[in-house]
Amino acid sequence: MGTCRFLLDNLVLNATILNGSGGSPPPPARSEVAPWVMERALNSDRLAVHRWGAPNDTIAFGSGFQLDLDLGANYPVDTVTLHGLSVIGGQLSGVSVHHYTSYPSGSPVTVYDDVFLDSNRRDQWVSFPSASARYWTVLIQATGAPIVGRIAMGQITDLDIAPNPGAKSSPFQNRLEQQLPDGSLNLNHQGYTGRNFAWTFDPVYTAMADQLEALVDRKGSLIYIDPDDRVFEIAIRGGAADISRVTQGLQSVSLEGVRLP
Repeated sequence: MGTCRFLLDNLVLNATILNGSGGSPPPPARSEVAPWVMERALNSDRLAVHRWGAPNDTIAFGSGFQLDLDLGANYPVDTVTLHGLSVIGGQLSGVSVHHYTSYPSGSPVTVYDDVFLDSNRRDQWVSFPSASARYWTVLIQATGAPIVGRIAMGQITDLDIAPNPGAKSSPFQNRLEQQLPDGSLNLNHQGYTGRNFAWTFDPVYTAMADQLEALVDRKGSLIYIDPDDRVFEIAIRGGAADISRVTQGLQSVSLEGVRLP
């Protein structure tokens, strides 16, 4: 099990939704509540959510909420993540992931069909042996209509080779604290529990230091899987890293991250 893993290249950003596209057998219908259309699940903004309407699975599956994707070409995939996930008036129970050699097709290849890996419900992920395909299905099982901020799909980059002792993961409540004259506190909770991260990779070869520095260069958020197999969408705090020279060819790299709401 890796201790510092990232999904860096999200293939979904350039994908096309196939729901409602026509053909035989009929693809699943589009399921959305305006203005929270299905395309919103493909962008990089977890706050621009997609909201399913009715269950829409029609090819080879039972009841659920199905999203079919065309990646544009065959790409290897070993991980699917869902962020900003919730269910209106119900509960999540699991997810399955499938791919096809052609589309539409009634013969999916199932690569994952189980409960979610963790109970960290705002952000979920599943992993499976790498498979290369163009057409993919993500099927969410839930007792109510799901809402998802974004979906990501790709391959994990594992930085476990880099020494990372004492990595920190610090949850905190998002709240305002007001000290009252009698010494008590007035608490105003603002939203979801947040989390800060801190990593120090020491020592690492220059090539690994360059790979870590590249995390800072990336625009937007990163998808991080921690040593306890929990997934978080994070931002590198301050868009910065501290890099120190240890000796010839060896460096020390420190990064901090913060969980997105």
